[in-house]
Amino acid sequence: EALEALLKPDRSQETQAAQAMAIHDRKIGDDFRLPKGIRWILAGNMPEHRAGANKILTMVLDRCIHIEMAPDHSDWNQHAIAAGIGVEVRGYLNQFPRDLFDFEPAAGHLAWATPRGWFKVDNLIKSVREDLIFPAVAGKVGEDKAVKFNAFRTVYSQMPDPDECLKNPGKCTLPDTSSAASPAMYYALCTALAERLRGKTAKDANLFDRYAELANRMPKEFGCLTMRDGQAVCNLLTAGKLFDDAAR
Repeated sequence: EALEALLKPDRSQETQAAQAMAIHDRKIGDDFRLPKGIRWILAGNMPEHRAGANKILTMVLDRCIHIEMAPDHSDWNQHAIAAGIGVEVRGYLNQFPRDLFDFEPAAGHLAWATPRGWFKVDNLIKSVREDLIFPAVAGKVGEDKAVKFNAFRTVYSQMPDPDECLKNPGKCTLPDTSSAASPAMYYALCTALAERLRGKTAKDANLFDRYAELANRMPKEFGCLTMRDGQAVCNLLTAGKLFDDAAR
């Protein structure tokens, strides 16, 4: 198997010159040659990101294939579920996926939204006093995002009880679709319901069926979201008898 060596291409010009030799000639100086099967992967910030990166030398650029990576909410959500990020942050970003990353270097803001920042927001809401949550969140992802997130948390606190919904999926009261708060309420409820599947086993097959029955009663967009996040939390959900109907 090929090994991958990771370099940061935005170092000093002297370091970059040495890297260029390692990439192109597969050697460093006269004494060390790279073994066969080594592939270089270079990762770093662009100078316009204002993260302290130096301009990359053209001879390094010319020796590379360039792929620019961008944050993706779907990928982040899968990682957040696996990492145990809380329902409030995941539910908010399910509703506002564009708020995952909002960085404009030229704006000169002290705080902005990033995937890493939302992980820190999750830590904040679990560790600071309630009256300090808004300024703390504003100081991490920006005041505009903090205002929206605070409003979402208010809706979250008013949503139907997920446990009661799962006890009686056919008759429980779901959010009123005519209400202006309905979308936020559904995003909160869908995410909270998925979290109820964490750690469940094959012995909980009846719960999986009740979960799918509940998802079937929701507007299609939210039913699909409920099944998607539920499967990400517990892939045994697919074994339920009603999974196929609810996932369509």
